[in-house]
Amino acid sequence: MLTTAALFQLAMQCAPAVYPDTIHDITRTESGLNPYAIAEIVPVKGGRSRVISHLPSSKDEALKIVEAIKQKKHRYSVGLMQITSTNFPAVRRKRRIHV
Repeated sequence: MLTTAALFQLAMQCAPAVYPDTIHDITRTESGLNPYAIAEIVPVKGGRSRVISHLPSSKDEALKIVEAIKQKKHRYSVGLMQITSTNFPAVRRKRRIHV
C-alpha cells in the first residue's frame, strides 16, 4: 500500500494542477491506495456486469492475475486510479508508459 506522503509526492509530479486531497480521495476509493489493485469486470446476462476485486501485494502477483483475466477475455481496471483496460491504448499514446 502506498503511503499518503508518497501519493502526494507522486501527485505533485504527475498532476500538479490537481489538488492532492482530491487525488487522495479518488485513489482511496478506487484502489485503497494499493498500486497493484485490480478490478475484474465480469459480464453477466442482460448486458450487465459484476466486479471481482483482486488486491495483490506484489507486482508479480498482479501480473499473474491480469494474465488470467486476459485469458478469460474480461475487461479489467488496474492501479491507484483504476484505469480500465479498454483505455490502455490511449494512455500509452498520451503518456508513453507501459500498461
